[in-house]
Amino acid sequence: MTATSNGTELIYAKGDINITKYIASISGVSYPINNIGSVRVVAPKRVGEIIGAIILALIGIGVLADKTKPDGNTAWWFIAGAAFFIFKAITKPHVLMVHTASLDKPALESTNKAVLFAVKEAIEKAVSSHA
Repeated sequence: MTATSNGTELIYAKGDINITKYIASISGVSYPINNIGSVRVVAPKRVGEIIGAIILALIGIGVLADKTKPDGNTAWWFIAGAAFFIFKAITKPHVLMVHTASLDKPALESTNKAVLFAVKEAIEKAVSSHA
C-alpha cells in the first residue's frame, strides 16, 4: 500500500479515485468513511431499450415481408433504429451507490463493472477497519 501526502494509507487509488481508511474521494467528491452506511453497485435498467428494439425490428421485418410495397428502404430505417436501441442498452453504465446518513448518492458510473466492484470492495474494507 502507498501513502497519501499526509501519511494516510491508501487502500485503493486509480485515476481520480482515492480510498483511505478515513476518506473516499471519488471524482472530486469526498465521502467520510464514518458517514458511509453501505455501498452497492446498481445494474442499469435496459428493459425500455430492449422493448423498443424488438418493436422496431418487428415493424422493419413486417415492412420487408410486405410484398405489396416495393420500398425496402423504409424497413432498413426501422432495423437501424432497433440496432441503435440495442447499442444504447449495451452501453448503459452501472452505478456505484454510496448510502450516507441522509440518502443514497450515485458516486461513480462506469460500463466497466470490475472497476466499480474494486472501488466497492475498497470502501467496504475502509468501513470495516473502523468497526
